Amino acid sequence: MLNPYKQARLDNNYTQKELATELGITPQSVLMAEQGLFNHPPVSITEAFPGRVEAYYEWRTNQRYQHSKDWNLNYKAQRWLDFRQSISPSFKGFCVQLCFQPSLLREFENHHYSRDLLLTALSEANINTNYAEAITSRSRVLGRVNDRIVA
Repeated sequence: MLNPYKQARLDNNYTQKELATELGITPQSVLMAEQGLFNHPPVSITEAFPGRVEAYYEWRTNQRYQHSKDWNLNYKAQRWLDFRQSISPSFKGFCVQLCFQPSLLREFENHHYSRDLLLTALSEANINTNYAEAITSRSRVLGRVNDRIVA
């Protein structure tokens, strides 16, 4: 199943660069939308291809679940960074695997904002809820671990 915005772009015979130029956005914005890396797709894209927002969210949820099947999680990571790096050694790679907006992940890791959005994404990726709650706690994100996580 293709991202509905990518499918619409292909159906209209646009390259990412051509679509970006037409919409007045960057090619990177088109790419990120097609990778599911926006919590909400850019308005210019949703207006260019109306009626696809719900399909985008459904596709993104499906991608999270499908990608998680390839993760070799053992639920032993005690710190957030260890957990993130067990999925992908790179920040961007993790975002692609989880279909999660990089700026929201930075906000979470730096200031503990956007935790609810991250918990939703982890849940859609079939991550154990108790573990997700524990690993995203403020102390584990900042690297302080005083107790064991029980999954």
